[in-house]
Amino acid sequence: MIILLYFLSVITVSYFLFYVLKKSKLNWVNPLSLFTINFLLYFLVMPFLILFTESFTVYMVDNPDSLFFRLHLTIFIFFISVIVGYKLLEGTVINKKLINREKQIFEGENNYLLIDILIFNFFLIIFIISFYNFFSSGYLFYIENMSNRIFLTQGKGYYQWGLTLFAPLSVYYLDKYLVNKNKLILILFLLSFVISNLMYISLGFRGRSLILIVTLILLYSIRNKSSIKNVVIATGLLVPLYLLLGVLREYIAGSGLERFSYKFDLIDFVEKAKMTLGVSEYLAILLERYSEINTFVLGKTFFSLLTFPIPSSIFPSKPYGSGPIVSNVISPGVYTIGGEYNTSFTISLIGEGYINFGYFGVLIVGFIFGCALKFLDVLIKKENDYLPIYLVLLVGLVNKVLVGEFLGAMSGILFEIIPLIFVIKISRKIRRKNAKKSKQFI
Repeated sequence: MIILLYFLSVITVSYFLFYVLKKSKLNWVNPLSLFTINFLLYFLVMPFLILFTESFTVYMVDNPDSLFFRLHLTIFIFFISVIVGYKLLEGTVINKKLINREKQIFEGENNYLLIDILIFNFFLIIFIISFYNFFSSGYLFYIENMSNRIFLTQGKGYYQWGLTLFAPLSVYYLDKYLVNKNKLILILFLLSFVISNLMYISLGFRGRSLILIVTLILLYSIRNKSSIKNVVIATGLLVPLYLLLGVLREYIAGSGLERFSYKFDLIDFVEKAKMTLGVSEYLAILLERYSEINTFVLGKTFFSLLTFPIPSSIFPSKPYGSGPIVSNVISPGVYTIGGEYNTSFTISLIGEGYINFGYFGVLIVGFIFGCALKFLDVLIKKENDYLPIYLVLLVGLVNKVLVGEFLGAMSGILFEIIPLIFVIKISRKIRRKNAKKSKQFI
């Protein structure tokens, strides 16, 4: 019965996605459609496959049907609240004020390449310093002990940020290239893109690499007004690339070429997919167990975002996100603050709302999330110089915040947005200043 319920839900949400795309004239660069795609994949398709193949985790209790039924009701409360928040903001004064387009000042200007070269070198210096300090125990030592990276990265958050700075910089350079078509900017983009992906793979952040590529495709499709056919083809090519990276990683860690002989097995496929997409199962367990053994934390995991910039070496007792709390609910004793070999589970924004305020929290975070999506929808349509920032924020919300730990996801997004704001602000200020000087001499 529960499998039929999930199957009907998949059809219902898929129809809603088709309706959204049709209404927006097949414009897939739409926050609501991107959210719906991810919601469909993580919270409906994946639970359906888990139930259908009975690929339950070792943490699952004896009655999975009851557990997943409760999960189903919770995720639909969240989905409806997101749609309500999105639609309510649609006709507000905020929406009408933001709709006016702002003129781009990057367009047609190739006379300030020195600024972009200096920016690249400035970020390169930060990268070299971060690399030296982050891998102080040796690069190969980190790679060999990557399974324990929670412990290895403690107290090194800023150095880890320095290693990934070229990711947002690659978004900036691609935007500049699409506007100005300058070959030197293209070279800077390619260098930034290669460095950022090498670091993502080295740090074990294969998912972030994929998110970066999705962001770049979105940016390209907006600037070039690409048809949905071309965008779907480009995005579809990411799937085999993503799988290839996984196969290569298994081969390196495996024992030989037999790793490449592969026969499709649905249960095996679901088991592997759960490593990336299995957040719904942990959410189901949390909904069952949390209220019995824990009290609601009343916003503490959200407020922890305010103290995250302070290094743990300076503020050891600073508030933590939901990771330690949730991990010990799902599997008691697997996470000790400051301990080695910790295991962390994520339970999505839905679970984050639940552990803070119960089902009321699920409603509130869904409504705020919907408002944020509509706000970004309006900003993206302006297509001004800040477009890279809006897209990084959008992709981060629907791919990280929606399905990850709030503190980790939002801090990651902020660390990507801050350098983008710095770079774009500096570029705009210099160009405007020089433009005023030029007018004085005319």
